Parts: sequence; C-alpha cells; structure tokens
Amino acid sequence: MTLPSPDKEKAANIYGVETKDLDYSDETQGFVSTKTYHGVYILGKDNNVIGRIRSWSVDVYGRNVQQVYELNKDTWGRPVDLVPGINSSGYTIQVERAEVWGSELERDMAGAEDIWADLIDQTKPFTIYEVLYKGSQPYIGWKYVGCWFSQKSDQGYTSDGDGIISVSGTINFVRRIKIADNSKGKIKSDLVAKPGDQV
Repeated sequence: MTLPSPDKEKAANIYGVETKDLDYSDETQGFVSTKTYHGVYILGKDNNVIGRIRSWSVDVYGRNVQQVYELNKDTWGRPVDLVPGINSSGYTIQVERAEVWGSELERDMAGAEDIWADLIDQTKPFTIYEVLYKGSQPYIGWKYVGCWFSQKSDQGYTSDGDGIISVSGTINFVRRIKIADNSKGKIKSDLVAKPGDQV
C-alpha cells in the first residue's frame, strides 16, 4: 500500500511558510514525550494537502452496549451481563476550515469542479487521508472511504469579526482503513519513508 504523497506545490502558501519537524532522533537526550499533531496531513483529491483546516475531529469509537437482565428473584432489576453491539451513530468527521479562493472545501476535499449550491450537488463519494508524523517518521495513517457530506455551512459574516470566511462540515464515511502504523515504538523498515513510498 502506498502512503499518500502530499503535493506541496498545490498546498503551498504564497509566502513560502514552512516549519521544521520536531527532532525525535535521540530520545535519550530529552524530547517532547507528549503526543502532538505538529506533523499531521489531511489529504484530499490527488493527494492535495487540504490547507487552512482549523479543526479536525473523527468519531469512530462509539457503539451500543446492551444490558442483559434475567427473571431471577436474586438478581431482578440489575444487569447480569453486557453484550457489545453495533455503532449506532455511524462514523463521522467534524471539520472547520478557513476557505481559500478557488479552492473551496468541496473542491479540495471532494474533488468538485464547482462550488455546490447545496449538498444535493455532491453526486459521488470521495476519499480522505489523514497521516500523522512523529517528527519526520510516519506514525499512523488512515484512509477514510465512502465519504459524503451530511452538513456544510458557512460561518457567516459579522461587522466586528476577523474577516475570515470559514466553513464547517460533517462528513459521514463508510470505513476507516489503517494504511500505516508505527505506533509500537520501533520504526519498521517499510515505514522509514517519506510520503509516496510503499508501506
């Protein structure tokens, strides 16, 4: 499987702003042990980095757990077992983004050619990638398939606001697939790679 390679030219800001990766090369000399999202990419159509994302929150860890009761004078009214069930709320992503002229959310994320009049204009699902790096090394990567917007709204304009046009949305997806995993602490040779290399 290929770790998606971000197209930095398409994501570049006009000022050439870049930062260096955090250095985790010598963990005996002290390092940031708190997990951070300094090295996160959100990639859309054609592996474009979706820039200006202000918040990104994925909800996949919810399910029903059914309590089991029995007809028994000694246990009546109290559960005697639990049965894990299905994820009844589905899988969702909440996203908020500052819009970019000519690269609006639906264009960058869903590959739309035009700005949508409403969500009925989305006629096919899309795929999103999320890749988290620990310094310069891939840590974990996810692929979200079967994505559909269930909500998208402009934040609106105010006379005393910051002037930034922002949009928020809810994306429902069918499945989250792990495409890279280095979370066990040892760099696997197939993950010592830059985006685009095979994993």
